Amino acid sequence: MAFSTSFISTGGVPADYGRHVPSPYFRRAFTLPALTSAFLTICGTGFYELFVNGKRITRSMLAPYDYNPDEFLFFDRYDLMPHLQVGENVIGIQLGNGTINGFNAFTWNFHRAAFRGVPRTAFSFEAMDTDGQPIVFDASSGFKWHDSPIRCDDLRAGEIYDARFEIPGWCDIGFDDSGWQDAVPAETPRGECRICNVDPIVVTKELPALSVTPASLGARPRINEKLAAIELPEEDALTEGYLYDFGMNAAGIVRLHIRNARPGQRLILQYGELTDENGNLDIRGMYFYPHRYNCRDVYICKGGEEEIWQPTFTYHGFRYCLVIGLDAEQAQPDLLTYLVSNTSLRQLSEFHCSDETVNKLWDAAIVSDLANFHHVPTDCPHREKNGWTGDMAVSAEQMVLCLSVERNLKEWLRCIRRSMNEAGDLQAIIPGNHSHYRQGPAWDAVLVQIPYQIWKYRGDTQILRDNATAIMRYLQFLTTITREDGLIERGYGDWCHAGMRSHDKYKAPVAFTATVFAMDICAKAKEIFDAVDMKPQAMFADALYTQFRTDARKQLLHLPTMTAVGNCQATQAMAIFYNLFDEAEKQEAFRKLVAMIEANDEKMDCGILGMRVIYHVLSAYGRTDLAFRMITRPDFPSFGYIIEHGATSLWESFRETDWYPDSHNHHFFGDIISWFMQNLLGLQLNPYNRSCNEVRFAPKFIDALDHANGAHRAPAGRIEASWARDAEGILYRVTLPEGMQAEIILESGWTFEDGTAWKKFSESTEFRILH
Repeated sequence: MAFSTSFISTGGVPADYGRHVPSPYFRRAFTLPALTSAFLTICGTGFYELFVNGKRITRSMLAPYDYNPDEFLFFDRYDLMPHLQVGENVIGIQLGNGTINGFNAFTWNFHRAAFRGVPRTAFSFEAMDTDGQPIVFDASSGFKWHDSPIRCDDLRAGEIYDARFEIPGWCDIGFDDSGWQDAVPAETPRGECRICNVDPIVVTKELPALSVTPASLGARPRINEKLAAIELPEEDALTEGYLYDFGMNAAGIVRLHIRNARPGQRLILQYGELTDENGNLDIRGMYFYPHRYNCRDVYICKGGEEEIWQPTFTYHGFRYCLVIGLDAEQAQPDLLTYLVSNTSLRQLSEFHCSDETVNKLWDAAIVSDLANFHHVPTDCPHREKNGWTGDMAVSAEQMVLCLSVERNLKEWLRCIRRSMNEAGDLQAIIPGNHSHYRQGPAWDAVLVQIPYQIWKYRGDTQILRDNATAIMRYLQFLTTITREDGLIERGYGDWCHAGMRSHDKYKAPVAFTATVFAMDICAKAKEIFDAVDMKPQAMFADALYTQFRTDARKQLLHLPTMTAVGNCQATQAMAIFYNLFDEAEKQEAFRKLVAMIEANDEKMDCGILGMRVIYHVLSAYGRTDLAFRMITRPDFPSFGYIIEHGATSLWESFRETDWYPDSHNHHFFGDIISWFMQNLLGLQLNPYNRSCNEVRFAPKFIDALDHANGAHRAPAGRIEASWARDAEGILYRVTLPEGMQAEIILESGWTFEDGTAWKKFSESTEFRILH
C-alpha cells in the first residue's frame, strides 16, 4: 500500500464570507486490461466524495476525517475490483471544505490556522493485471476539474446548492470533459500519512415530519458588530415559511423532495431546536455566526416535475426545519425527511424502569451521545461541532459503557497526543487551531479517562501502552504549573453551574477543581502504569498524587467542620468521591453534603464536574432516594424539568425556559445513565479493576420504583439483570454469559432468604430478596 502526497486542487482561493467558492468536481478517464486486484488509497482535505464509473462508493459521510492536515493526513482504502471494467473507466472526486477551510469557525480561530487553504486531494491507484504486471498512477496527471452545483459549503454554516448548475453524467464513462480545466498541483500538507481507522458516519434512521405549519423565523441570536456587519442578501432576509417538526432533537441532514418547482426558486432551510410561544422558530441558542451562515442550507431549484436533493459536506443539529420560499401547495409532509446520522456505533447497554421520566432521560442521553458523535465526540451538533476535551472527560465512562466508541476514540486519542506541545500541555479542542484553547487538568483529564474506561470496560491494555508516554509527559507538565502552595489554578472550572446565567460562573473555586482533577489523573495514571508493568512511572504518579493530596488537604479542607473550600455541593461531593477526605472522615463529610442539599430544597447546585460525581456519592452512602428525587423532580433546576419541557436530548445548561436559551443537545451531563445502570439496576462491570469478566450487582431498591431491567454487552457476552416487587419482596434475576464471575451485594436492611447480604455466583440465576 502506497500513500501518494501528490495533491491537486483547483488552484483557486479559499471560500469566505461574501466570497463563495463552489465545491469542485475532479475526473479522470483511463483504460484498464483484465485485472486480478485494484485498490485506491485516497485523502481529501477537507472532505471528499468518491465515484467510480458514475457510482458513489464513499465509505462514510464527511470522509475521510476532520482534522488538522499539518499533523495527520487521513486516507481511506478501497477495493475497486467490484466497480471496474475492462476498457474505459472513470474516477470522479468531489471536494468539500471541512476543517482545512472552516471559515465559519473563526470564534475558535480556525480562520487563522496555518493549514487553512483550498480543499485538495491525493490518491494512489494500485492494480495488478492478469499477467502479473502492476498498474500504478496517482492524482498528479490526467485530472480535470469543474465547478459543481454546491456553490458554497461549510461544516457549521451549511450548504448552498444550485441545481441549475448540475452536470449530468459528470463522472460517467464517455462524458465530454473537453471544456473542463486541468487540475493544479497543490502544496502537500505536513501531516503524517495514515489510514483512517474509524467507524464511518452513516444515516441511522429516517424520520418523517410529524407536522407542517405556517411559521416564521422568530428570535435570532445576539451577535457582535463584526458579525452584524456581514450583510444579508435580500433573498436570504425572508422569514416566512413552513415549519417541519420531526419530534426529535438529533443530528443529521434532510432529504428534500420537491415537485413542480420553478426554475430559480430559492428554498432556505433554516434549522433549529426550539420554537417560541407563537410557534415560530427560535434560533437564539445558535450564536457565534452571521445570520446568513447560521445552520441553514439553501437549495435553488432547476425546475421540473420532481427534484430530490440532500446536503453533502455538512450536517446539522435540529428538531425543526423552517422552509422559506415554498409555495403553499408545495408544503407537503413528504417534502422533507430527516436523515438522522452519526458514527456507526452499536448500543451496548439498555435500561428501563417503572419511572417514565427516567426512561425518557435515558433515551435523551443516548440521543445526545449519538448526535454528538461524528467521527469524534463533539460538544453540540449545531452551534459548535467542536471536540472539546472536557466534555468527553466527564462523559467517558457513560459513553464507553453504552456505545461501541472505542475504535473512534483511539484515533481521537492519537490526535490528542499529537496536540501536546513540548511542555506537555494539551489542546482543549481536537481538531483545532493548536495555538489557542489550552485548558487545565479538568479538561486534560481526557488523556487518562478514555484509556482508563476502555481498559476497565473492554479489558484493552494496548490502549494503555499507546498513551502511557503521553500520560507521563502530562504528569511532568503538572509539576510545572503547580503553585508554590502545591495547588493548581488553571482552566475552566465547574462549567455550566445549574441555575447560573453564565457558563463561567460557578461556586467551586478553580484551585479546588483543578487540583482535585490533577490528583485523580495521577491516581488513574498509577493504575494504568501498574497494568502495563511500568513500575518507575507508577511510582512517580503515586508520589505526585500524594504530594497533591497532602497540599490539597491542608488548604482545601476545613477539617473541624468536615467541609471543602467553597462550601458547596460540588466541592463537598468531589472531595468525597476523589478521596480528598480520609475514609474515617467521609461519613461526617457526607452528612454535611446531605445538609447542603437539604438546605437547597433538595435541588442540584453544581455544574458538569460536581454533577459527574454527586449522585454516585449519594448512592455510595445509602441515599439513592435523594439522588433520584434530585434528578427526576419536575421543577427547576433538575433533569426532570427539561423532560417536563419537552426535551428529547440533554441540554447544555440548566436554565429556566424564559432565559436566553443555550444548546439543547449536549452530552456532558449524560453520566446519569451510568448512575441508572450502576445503582437503579445495580450492574457494575469490573468493580475491582481486575477483569472485565467480573461483574457486581449492587441494586438500590428505592420506594419510587417498582421494577427495573437492563443489559450490557461485555466482552464475554450479554449480561442481563432485572428486578420487580411482589408480595414477598423483590425478585432479582440475572443472566450471565459463560466465563463471567459475579457477586451480588445488598444494601443495609435487605437480605436473601438465608439471611445473608452477599453472594458469589457464575451462572444465570434469580434471587429472592427480603426487606
